[in-house]
Amino acid sequence: MDFRLSENLVYHNVKAKVYPNGQQKIMVCSKPIFKSECWEQVDKYEKESVPVPKPKDMSNEVRGDSLKRAKEACFDIAYCNDFQWFITWTLDQKKIDRENPKEVSGKLQRFLQDKVKRNAARYIVIPEYHADGKGIHMHGLLSGDFKMQDSGLITTTNKIIYNMPQWKYGFSTVIDLDGSKVAVAKYITKYITKDFKKIFGSFYYAGGKSLIRKPAVVLLDSDFESVQVDKIYKPSVWNVKYKYLDIDEQASVNSLQILQEIGEVENVTSA
Repeated sequence: MDFRLSENLVYHNVKAKVYPNGQQKIMVCSKPIFKSECWEQVDKYEKESVPVPKPKDMSNEVRGDSLKRAKEACFDIAYCNDFQWFITWTLDQKKIDRENPKEVSGKLQRFLQDKVKRNAARYIVIPEYHADGKGIHMHGLLSGDFKMQDSGLITTTNKIIYNMPQWKYGFSTVIDLDGSKVAVAKYITKYITKDFKKIFGSFYYAGGKSLIRKPAVVLLDSDFESVQVDKIYKPSVWNVKYKYLDIDEQASVNSLQILQEIGEVENVTSA
C-alpha cells in the first residue's frame, strides 16, 4: 500500500527568512512552491507534486533568476554577518595579468585562503570588469584581525580611507563600516546587475570559518490576496506571483507583527 503525504504538508506559500538580529524578510507566493526540507518524497510522486511547471526555453529567464538568486545570497551573507570594512581591490598589470580571469581567480583564492588561516578573515568579494570591459577589480566586505593603514585621504563624508598592506597585487581602498547593516547589504548587491558576468565562473566568493551564509527559514501558509504590500513580482514564464515584505529598520511595525498579521505567528519562535 502506498502512502502519500498531503501536498499541504510538504509545500507552503510563505517563506520567512529570520536573520540573527531578529529582522525577517518574507516572500509570499500565489501558489505553494516552497518545499519543507523535513519531508522526502518518492521520485514518482516528486514529479507529480511540483506545482509550477518549467517551460522548455528559459534562456532569458534563467539568467534573470540566476542574478536574482545571486543578489539574494549576497544580501543574506552581508546581513547575517558583522563585517568591519568595505574594500576595493584593483590590480597592477605589472604584478598580475588583470585581464586574465583564471590567473586573477587563482591568486585571489589563495590570498583569501591565507587570510582566513592567518587573520581569521571573513569575506564576501564580488569581481567586476572596468568600464573598458577588460581589466578586473573587486569590491567586497571584510572582517578579521587586520591592521589597515591610513592613506591620508578622506571621503566626501569625511571618513578615513585606509589601505590594506596585505594586498600585494595592486591598489586597495578600505572604509570602516559604521552605518546601517541593511544599507550595506543592499549596497554590496548593486554590483550584481543585468550586465553582470560570472568573471570567475561564480558571481562572488565568500568564506571564513565563522561565516554565516544563510538565515534561518520558516515556511508558513497564508492567503495571498490578503497580504497588502507594494512590491509584486511576476515571472513572465511562470503562472505565479510573489509579494515581498522587505526589511526596513525604520518601520514602526516589526517583522514579527507582520507575521501576526498574516495569521501564522503560532508557528514562529522569536529570535
